[in-house]
Amino acid sequence: MNRLNMNFPQYKYDIVIQNSFSNISSEIASVWSGDKIIIITDDIVEKLYLDQLSVELHNICPAIYSYAIPNGEDSKCFLVLNQIYDFLLSRHVERTDLIIALGGGVIGDIAGYAAATYLRGISFIQIPTTLLAQIDSSVGGKVAINFHGYKNMIGAFYQPLLVYINTDVLKTLPVREYKCGLAEAMVHSIIADSSLLECICENACNGNDTKDHIQEFIYRNCRIKVDVVLQDEKDKGIRKILNFGHTVGHAIEGLYGYQFKHGECVSIGVVAAFKLSVHFKLINVEKLIYIKTILSDLGLPIKIEGIDWLNVVKRIQFDKKSKSEKVEFILPVDIGEVISYEVDINSTLAEILAD
Repeated sequence: MNRLNMNFPQYKYDIVIQNSFSNISSEIASVWSGDKIIIITDDIVEKLYLDQLSVELHNICPAIYSYAIPNGEDSKCFLVLNQIYDFLLSRHVERTDLIIALGGGVIGDIAGYAAATYLRGISFIQIPTTLLAQIDSSVGGKVAINFHGYKNMIGAFYQPLLVYINTDVLKTLPVREYKCGLAEAMVHSIIADSSLLECICENACNGNDTKDHIQEFIYRNCRIKVDVVLQDEKDKGIRKILNFGHTVGHAIEGLYGYQFKHGECVSIGVVAAFKLSVHFKLINVEKLIYIKTILSDLGLPIKIEGIDWLNVVKRIQFDKKSKSEKVEFILPVDIGEVISYEVDINSTLAEILAD
């Protein structure tokens, strides 16, 4: 077992990395006591892990209810959020009760946002079941839904009581989803830890992910995110470096109706950021070629044929980091180091990205 501590000035919680659910009831009991637990999950994870988790939770709470939403990014919307609210009302959920998000990034985001807003905030716990959610979206307290095709446009900062990572659930994770998690690991390595990139090349690229390695791998990624978030919980300063690859990635996701996975769009966004760095002479082209090679070796896309870059740029205008006719990109100056760089939003930007 590995454990990380999120110690904010006014509250703290742990990120527990384990290879089973065997001690989850004691972990939850140490931070929460109440009458009801509501598990929000999706219709795929429900079949795989809901029963297993419920058995463990009955050790500390007899009243356990679950609500499953359709799997996929399309569910991260007001319609489904309202359905969750209806379910919470139907079960007479009170402020002392607990919401558990059991699933990937979509579940963590929408269940977390429901918890943040229902009764002005009730306790919740993250149990991420995808590699991407385990190393990224479950850590840091960002919760949100999409709005009119724009990613995470409606949201809040709302920290959980606990993040419980069971690495054993990754055995049922589809290969495509696993690769999406590696895209976020690439982000962490490029912004903060070049040695993590070496680890990705030595292990993930060669299929050497043993159980012991994956726990350490998740720990190293979470450590990076924890260190950044503890310095800047509300995304006003250094936390912006975590947006590396996401400015373009989110625009592509929304523009193409979420037909591409988040990690796949982040991969394209990473390449786009390196293209911009090369254009502005912040980094040499050899680093761009190097990163493209690694992404390809991981089975991640480095381009999408026929992409409409002009419309991607138009989408970027609505990015949360845009300011008037400029957008704040996080761009690499070396492997393990990035800077904030303001770029004009115009047709020239589309030409650079399309090159």
